[in-house]
Amino acid sequence: MSAKALWLSLFMVISIFQTSGQTPVPGGDVSGTWENSASPYMIEGEINIPLDMTLVIEPGVEIIFQGHYKFNIYGLLRAEGTVADSILFSTNDHETGWHGLRFIDTDVTEQDTSKVSFCIIEYGKSYGTCPDNSGAGIYIGHSHPVISHSTIRYNQAVSGAAEWGGGGIYCEFANPVLTDNIIKENYSGHDGGGIYCGYCSPVIKNNTIIGNEAAFRGGGIANFVFSSPAISNNLIAENQSNSIGGGIYQSGGNAMILSNIIRNNVSGDGGGIACNLSNSRVFNNLIVSNEATKGAGIWNKGSSPVVINNTISNNVANSTSNGGGIYNLMDFVGVPVYSNPLLINNIIYYNIADEGPQIYSSTDCTPILSHNDIENLESGGIYGDFTEQEGNLETSPEFDVEGEHPYALLYLSDCIDQGTDNLSGYTLPDTDIMGNIRVWDGNNSGQAIVDMGAYEFGAPALGVKNETILKNPIHLEVYPNPFLNSISIKYSLHKSSMTNINVYTLEGKIIAELVNSIQQEGDYLISWVPRLLPAGSYLIVCRIGSALQTYKKIIKIQFP
Repeated sequence: MSAKALWLSLFMVISIFQTSGQTPVPGGDVSGTWENSASPYMIEGEINIPLDMTLVIEPGVEIIFQGHYKFNIYGLLRAEGTVADSILFSTNDHETGWHGLRFIDTDVTEQDTSKVSFCIIEYGKSYGTCPDNSGAGIYIGHSHPVISHSTIRYNQAVSGAAEWGGGGIYCEFANPVLTDNIIKENYSGHDGGGIYCGYCSPVIKNNTIIGNEAAFRGGGIANFVFSSPAISNNLIAENQSNSIGGGIYQSGGNAMILSNIIRNNVSGDGGGIACNLSNSRVFNNLIVSNEATKGAGIWNKGSSPVVINNTISNNVANSTSNGGGIYNLMDFVGVPVYSNPLLINNIIYYNIADEGPQIYSSTDCTPILSHNDIENLESGGIYGDFTEQEGNLETSPEFDVEGEHPYALLYLSDCIDQGTDNLSGYTLPDTDIMGNIRVWDGNNSGQAIVDMGAYEFGAPALGVKNETILKNPIHLEVYPNPFLNSISIKYSLHKSSMTNINVYTLEGKIIAELVNSIQQEGDYLISWVPRLLPAGSYLIVCRIGSALQTYKKIIKIQFP
């Protein structure tokens, strides 16, 4: 072979190697199947899935936009990756970005449900006139796709006119299902750093919404104009808004905000949740360590949400400000609208503010309090008027600060079995924030009563049948009680278990460890002889295996 022929052959091999597996896609209509073997797909213009057409994208495919181009979906998109092989939507120029996935009018044209799962959607950028200025990662208008198990990150809605936003996801006149996603580090120059909702009621469930930012309202989620989303079981953390609603901003409409962890969000007002002209339901949430000028935990303006079984703690109204836990003020919309939230079964403790560290209410705003544990309830914890019903406490909730869940209750907590099921027509959820049965006999009194706060002490997970829990219970007896010199403790184990039996003062100080070992199935009898203890009441606590079997009894030492 001549040198020239050899060189030509090598050039052809190198050229084939460089271009194999790479598919250029010019602007225009797309459909069919994008196969992994032809990845990456290099998008060279605006592309569209036409009406009544379908595009299937296989796991492992990478879609790389070569400019600021849209991906419009008028038909059906099935981009379904796997845990091990996700689908990537990105760009070759992170500064310029691309214009995101845009689901348009698929409800109006009665298209099947598009599905996006196990995908990464990153570096989208939206700007211009409405609606181009919204939905940098995903825009959903008059459509109902299912977005699940995906990561939506580093997208930016940077500029526009009128109401706009949605750095990660924008929904308008749409009811998508958004579940099990990571929505992180997206930005909106206006509202909704992570998610923006207008005129819609999406399902937002089991997502991690973290590190998003909005220049105005709703760092994590912003809901407007009759939007009533179901926001449940999400982690909403470390989001920021420069005006109102670091974690969630709810304006008009009545959201269901259920069993979320809302922590470490920052805003001008309403660090955790901000309600404006909204009577949302806020149940079973952990709202902690948020910061704001006013209402670091919850901020209400012209709003009377129903707030049941939440733990609102360690929120800080910074500077010289008010309402570390909850802040209530009036709005004026032709007539005054006052904030009179209904607060039942909550723990509102360890929040910080100059005035009203737990609750601050401006003139003529009157929260209703029933069966809450509120720090300094009668001595400065609350500023302004309130209507106090029965069952409120002002005692330390005794959080399990050393445990896996530091806002769960210890067995000495006075909040156990101190709530109420009289909820003014509302119904308790079936589970607490951990998915455990919501109403449980935590103090072994023989009657199941709901606890205060987001956690139900000692309760098993929902779905564990009662007969499974109770068929092998521990049988515990103490006698004589009251006693003078010694007390006997008799118990039976129906299987080998880690057993711990301690004696405490009623203030929670341990004074004797009687058993701390793995014991086999069988009957046991031990005696305790207290030494140098004054007469009075003490607490014996027996833990078998786990918190599912924790037993407490008051014992009394008599005077000789």
